[in-house]
Amino acid sequence: MIKYYTKYTIFIFVWLAIIWFLSDQSSINIGLTNYSDLIIKKSGHIFVYTILGLLLTKAFIGFRYWSIPKERINLVGLILLIFVTGLIFAALDELHQLTVLGRHGNPVDVFIDSLGIIAGIIWGIRHKTGQLRHSWKTLLTK
Repeated sequence: MIKYYTKYTIFIFVWLAIIWFLSDQSSINIGLTNYSDLIIKKSGHIFVYTILGLLLTKAFIGFRYWSIPKERINLVGLILLIFVTGLIFAALDELHQLTVLGRHGNPVDVFIDSLGIIAGIIWGIRHKTGQLRHSWKTLLTK
């Protein structure tokens, strides 16, 4: 159990460092039209925070066996804790962008990040309950 906690704690901190590093860049210009650039950047937000939501879910509830009907209240509390933890980091990341030259914090980005966190939580729970296809299970095994 300690190895599991350690592994996912390291994964989470590495992923948070990657997010922080990307937010610390003065400007990320991919050279497309404004609309395409916007779509790709917002999709990036969703992707990055989906992975964070998945890692947080694996760390918080992935290490033990639980049964949804028996532990529904505990599960809901853990899901809220995971969501709030991810949301706090998303808000801190946007505040951090206010201090970076050429960047600006945007509350809409926190909302977009929250959609990614929700997707990651759903992904993690579906993995835990065995509702993912076999190929995804192989990829995401402990």
